[in-house]
Amino acid sequence: MWLKLVFLLSCLAVVFADNDDLKDPKVDEVFRVKSGTDLGGCDNFDVNRWFSDARLLVDTVKEALVEAQQFFDKGNKDSQIEKYLRAFFRFDPEDVSAKSTLQKMIDDINEVDTALEDTDGGDDMPWVFCDSTFAEQKSWSSKALVEGTGAPDSNGKTIKQAFPDICQENYTKRKAALKKEKSGTKRRLLPREFYPFWVDAFKQYRFAEDVTYCNKAGKKNMAGTDDNLQPNTITFCTMNWKDHKYQGLSDFPPVEEEGLSLNHFAIGGLTFLHESFHYALLSEHTPDTAYNLEQITGSAALDDGKIITTDQAVANPESWTMFALAWYLGSENKDFTFASSKSKRL
Repeated sequence: MWLKLVFLLSCLAVVFADNDDLKDPKVDEVFRVKSGTDLGGCDNFDVNRWFSDARLLVDTVKEALVEAQQFFDKGNKDSQIEKYLRAFFRFDPEDVSAKSTLQKMIDDINEVDTALEDTDGGDDMPWVFCDSTFAEQKSWSSKALVEGTGAPDSNGKTIKQAFPDICQENYTKRKAALKKEKSGTKRRLLPREFYPFWVDAFKQYRFAEDVTYCNKAGKKNMAGTDDNLQPNTITFCTMNWKDHKYQGLSDFPPVEEEGLSLNHFAIGGLTFLHESFHYALLSEHTPDTAYNLEQITGSAALDDGKIITTDQAVANPESWTMFALAWYLGSENKDFTFASSKSKRL
């Protein structure tokens, strides 16, 4: 009898362990994480912690939006959710489009959640890199490599000859347009020429501007998502990250004072969450309208002089990221609200 009972309990333990594994995938079950310490390798970084924190924040947002639905349906005036939605999404519950906007937000966060639980794998499994040196820049006149194998082209073609349409549209025409435009102001608005980059990790070419992504814009880029080709890639520009005071959500101490900005709580998981919106919803539909906390909350104008709108905020990954962090901190510290983007006693 005891042997049977022990065996049964052992089986149950295995079942529960398997269920937990299904609920909590590791980052390398959803993404191919580049190994090593060079060429974009992530061995020096706790990418799984970033991923786990991002997923926890997604769950936090889902809970917040459930509370928002209850606010609409039952008029729960004790909830802080209205203040948070107003702060981070310029959300007006009296607006005629408020319910449809909320439903879109729910659909979007569910889509992000689904993407971060997709363990199907396959050839198109997305990649994670921890800097952009994984892509080696080539010239259009370089000898082409065969995609998929990396072997030299058997006919000795150049990259320009192997990809004539891409070269014509993204290099030749753009270069001519830049040369033709005499106005410096207008020239700065024109798209730059693209160059070929070889990605040895998955034996493909990618095409981009004449510098690696993490070295653009004065090294201000924190991360980037490329969803134009399969497999998709997420690149974390870790060399541009400032030293984080905390490594993850579980490191946050209890909040005991007013005036603490959300910027105080920067962690890698927030950057992973931001990029998850680009990855799951596509970069085309998630333009980075605002990174600055003051611009996100509407206390400062955007670069065009206008205040961010609700539609812009709902599409803006950093608005979601700051909302998630604020709601999480408020949930963990019941005596404080972060609806103003800074800690304030209730």
